[in-house]
Amino acid sequence: MACVQYDHALSVLRQCNAMEPTDANILFNAAKLCINHLNMAGEAAEFSKKLVALGDDHLLASRGYLALGVASGRQSLEATLPEKADSFSDQALEALQKAHELDPLCSLTLYHLALQHADRSEIKLSLQRVGEALSLDPSHPGCLHLMALLLSAKKQYHEAMVIAKMATEEWPDNFRLLFTKVRLEEITAGGNTALLTCQTMLKLWKQTCQEEMEEVKGSGLLERVIGEKKDLTQVELASLGAKDRRSSSPTQSLMALSTVSRGDAISDTPSGQLSVTQSTIRSNIGQAWALQAEIWLLIADLYLQLERHDDATACLEEAKLIAPISAPVFYQGGLVAEAQGNLISARNCYESALSIMPDHVDSLVQLGVVNHREGKLTMAEKYLREAVQINPNCHNVWSSLGLTLQAEGQADRASECFFTAITLESNSPVVPFATLPRLL
Repeated sequence: MACVQYDHALSVLRQCNAMEPTDANILFNAAKLCINHLNMAGEAAEFSKKLVALGDDHLLASRGYLALGVASGRQSLEATLPEKADSFSDQALEALQKAHELDPLCSLTLYHLALQHADRSEIKLSLQRVGEALSLDPSHPGCLHLMALLLSAKKQYHEAMVIAKMATEEWPDNFRLLFTKVRLEEITAGGNTALLTCQTMLKLWKQTCQEEMEEVKGSGLLERVIGEKKDLTQVELASLGAKDRRSSSPTQSLMALSTVSRGDAISDTPSGQLSVTQSTIRSNIGQAWALQAEIWLLIADLYLQLERHDDATACLEEAKLIAPISAPVFYQGGLVAEAQGNLISARNCYESALSIMPDHVDSLVQLGVVNHREGKLTMAEKYLREAVQINPNCHNVWSSLGLTLQAEGQADRASECFFTAITLESNSPVVPFATLPRLL
């Protein structure tokens, strides 16, 4: 594991488990490896169940239940069927409660217990548990992050901003915290303030990542932005880019890349704490590049809200050069095209995003919105119902579906959708709870 050969390490641990099936250390380390490094929640759960089966009277008993709770919680997020997700969520909560009973002073268990309650929209219980965790470990980055998101779910944005600012001062290289801080700043102080934090994120990426990179991606916009005397609120990014950048629309540029290999795509799955250090960069260069692309997409979205379409396009083009075949990149391209009134190009982008990631809910929703705007209400309803099946807890999906049903003259069903949307939105944080770290 020290050499970052995680697949080989897992193979060794499997063989060790076959020879020593009741060795608790082997089982726990195998589960931890699957969770922290291999994204193999299913196999982690199997190792954890074997550990739990050894009984509650050994030193790693509580850790076994903790590992099972974390693995089941991740399986809940990955499940495509709501009933399956609920089942895994119940298993996770039961295991984590048992882990807490066995070791009531473990802040990590309390954090994951709070996170599980948050996933279930049990905000009050989550706040109680994360408060207990912080009383044991006041500087835990995951707990601070969760507290900020819980406060934002209660619409206490300024209080959430105080927590986020304190957390980023304590953990300045934690990009996930910085992403949340940007969204809170957008609400509490405006998009221009949020852009300044994004510029800090670009500088941080350059400081922590670039020296370890053997290849160069992008057009060099990162260096030009960092070297520019003006900040992102003043500089026109379109003027810093290459001249050929402005020769085609963002959608045309994206379509031209449809035959390129995927490379380092940006994933919509939770990427955890993402506190970048030189050792983590060496082990996952692709993740570091995907992180820079994600920062450009965040800046593009802020520019879009500020109606600076050319600058949003420049950011989108940079993200596309780094991660050419990526559902979030195509999705953002669709938003830019839609803002410019080009519904055909927007549709093409959303469809391209879905060809890469068929369960990309945001693209399904926007396809529904585009079809609604074009008067194709039946198709709009089809896409939105598909989105509901994938993620029934997204308030934007229900709101858009309600508008479509209302336009179809189905007032009663539309009212039910609007009620569901309002209920879900009342407990929705600025950034999904799914982005928080779920590690051992």
